[in-house]
Amino acid sequence: KVDLIVVDEFQRLPLGRPWLSLAIDIYSRCIAGFYLSLEAPSTVSVGLCLTHAVFAKENYLKKFGINGTWPIFGKPNSIYVDQGAEFTSLALEKGCAQNGIKIFYRKVGAPHLHGIVERIIGNFMKEIHALPGTTFSNPVERGEYNSNSHAALTMRELEKWSIHVIVGQYHLDIHSMIMEPPLSRFRRGIDLLPSLPAQVTNEKS
Repeated sequence: KVDLIVVDEFQRLPLGRPWLSLAIDIYSRCIAGFYLSLEAPSTVSVGLCLTHAVFAKENYLKKFGINGTWPIFGKPNSIYVDQGAEFTSLALEKGCAQNGIKIFYRKVGAPHLHGIVERIIGNFMKEIHALPGTTFSNPVERGEYNSNSHAALTMRELEKWSIHVIVGQYHLDIHSMIMEPPLSRFRRGIDLLPSLPAQVTNEKS
């Protein structure tokens, strides 16, 4: 759940805190795709996050008027998830099976195996705390700050801000665990592949 109150597009009134779903490439630490929603995590949000990861993103960046590169696309061979209900549904299992994607579940009681995504989300929230309407990470840190009265960003504006952080900052900064920018490591890994991932051209299929 994002540490930020968003507002509606017409009256700019507070709507609540949205949820963030992230798909991350383990090898490079690049963010393959994401999805923001006011609805709690579900099979739908996971599916839309995976869809965003699979599709090429040139037109997506153009839609938001963002100059940058996000060259990650293609169906993954496998995904690694935890035991949440949104990941263990029959609908997700069938969808992945139809597309040749294997699902690997994190063992119960092994939280250290989930550290890669948790670390990135933690860093993302630190950036969020600088935005108007942040709830910070806890009531003590928030103090007397009124998140609702300071809320200013719509869902679309938060999405655009998120893209800027991903392609203009996170992918380009040196990652402390791999000691190089995620985008550089991703490109180096792609160069080692015998062929590029197949691009999905029909977004409705």
